Amino acid sequence: MKTTKRTTYLSRVESDYFSRQWCRRSVTLFCNLLFTGKWMRKTQIVRCLVVEISEGGATVRIGKSLIPDHAYLVFGKFDVVVGSIVVQRDPGHLHLCFVKQLRPDFVNRLAHMSSPFATLESLNPRTI
Repeated sequence: MKTTKRTTYLSRVESDYFSRQWCRRSVTLFCNLLFTGKWMRKTQIVRCLVVEISEGGATVRIGKSLIPDHAYLVFGKFDVVVGSIVVQRDPGHLHLCFVKQLRPDFVNRLAHMSSPFATLESLNPRTI
């Protein structure tokens, strides 16, 4: 009998994450992670620190929060909401892969931001 391995979009996204198609930029930006609670009853928001970012993913530092495999990375006051999948968990860090790639000019502007708290406020053209 032939065994067929079923792949979903999550496994394809995870395999794309480790291919390193993009240059990672070291940043220090505070953002929020938005995710649903148990049985999708409540939404929860957890503050995190983005340590690295690229067009296809990010590495975030979290506290002792339990984050599910699917979450949204929120920049500003819900100005930019990026769907993401957790591809690797390290103690205190999450490696996220974005479902849709970010624009390179947006990632470059984030990498050049001077204040780590600027991404918690509303993002306007003067901020980024």
